[in-house]
Amino acid sequence: MQSERCMKSRFCLRSRSVLSPVLVALAACSVNSDQANYTAIPDEQEVRVNTIVLTPASVPEGLEGFAGAMEEFDSLIAHSLENAGYTLVPADEYGLLWESILNRTVGLFDSTSGERNEAVFVTARQELLDLLNEQYQPDALLYPEIWVVDAPFAGGTARWDGVSQELVGVGTRIVDALGALFSASESSLPTGDVEAVSLVVFIENMDGQEIFANAGGIQVLEKVGKHPDERKAVPKEEWFADRSRNRRAVLIALGPILD
Repeated sequence: MQSERCMKSRFCLRSRSVLSPVLVALAACSVNSDQANYTAIPDEQEVRVNTIVLTPASVPEGLEGFAGAMEEFDSLIAHSLENAGYTLVPADEYGLLWESILNRTVGLFDSTSGERNEAVFVTARQELLDLLNEQYQPDALLYPEIWVVDAPFAGGTARWDGVSQELVGVGTRIVDALGALFSASESSLPTGDVEAVSLVVFIENMDGQEIFANAGGIQVLEKVGKHPDERKAVPKEEWFADRSRNRRAVLIALGPILD
């Protein structure tokens, strides 16, 4: 349900096309150049964060049905941050508080249009932040979101958000390389974009200011053939099935704040 997902995360408020570089990063961290479009280090001062409230990983419209994979991302994020020395408020605790507020909030959605009442939402969210401050005294909230993105590819390989993935078979790549070598020409494989998924992590301080954003690529959702417009969808049962890729996406997305 779209309204429920929007209550649990900020996904419905975001679009990759309008994501601007973040001007503040956590602690004294460096930037991975592959994620420079997501993260920037401030010139003035750093922000110290010790206690982080985790929120459940969310997915966009059309990617429902991956509850197990989202729980895996929640667990990987928590484990990585704990190992880095952060104090965490579990996503389950956040969810219980938010659910209790939603259950007693009246008029959050228009009964006819289904549109959210922004004034009611802002009041409910402030109540949530007040409860979190009262019970845990956190420094920030972390929002993990799965995004469908465009992954540029060339030479049979897609590269995006710090990762790469082969789109064509080994045999096709070998034949293409040999052909390019003996003909002294460039690769004959097409170039373009394919759909892929990335884990995008946002962190806000308790005043609602975004202080960190970064992304780690997970996997492609389609493969390509020898022609630019030839695409073959990756079966849904294979989405998020590669646990090593899931783990790597988490480490890339959180990398600047894990040192």
